[in-house]
Amino acid sequence: MQKIAQPLELEMLEKAITASWCRETCFPLWRDSWSNDNLSYGQSDATSLIVQHFFGGEICYCIHLGHYWNRLNNQDGKDNEREVDFTRKQYAPHIQKMICFDKYTNFGEMVFESSIKDARLIERSSALKQKVEDYIKKIEISL
Repeated sequence: MQKIAQPLELEMLEKAITASWCRETCFPLWRDSWSNDNLSYGQSDATSLIVQHFFGGEICYCIHLGHYWNRLNNQDGKDNEREVDFTRKQYAPHIQKMICFDKYTNFGEMVFESSIKDARLIERSSALKQKVEDYIKKIEISL
């Protein structure tokens, strides 16, 4: 696997992830409802793993919605935190207001200990990561 040549900006990662979401990377129980009209639908778990892969930080989890997002530390050289949630827009605005932090989680817990075990998360996150890296490489080549 070829490394990404230049430091990755968060905005570039968001573009790459958004362009890479597909039915294959969607949570399996929600695939029948996934569409190009709501690309982020069912993508929060795999997406949070990809953001963590590139930027570190913590994976946050909202138990009642089964929603994941990231909390990044020290991204601008200052001692601060930034929350990143590329998939929040899958929900209607009144549902977005219900997203709350319940706990930090990690890959092992997401795959093996969650209430809805998803053994395919490994495959989905790997597929998403490959699509994201391919997108970024194409952009780098065109620059």
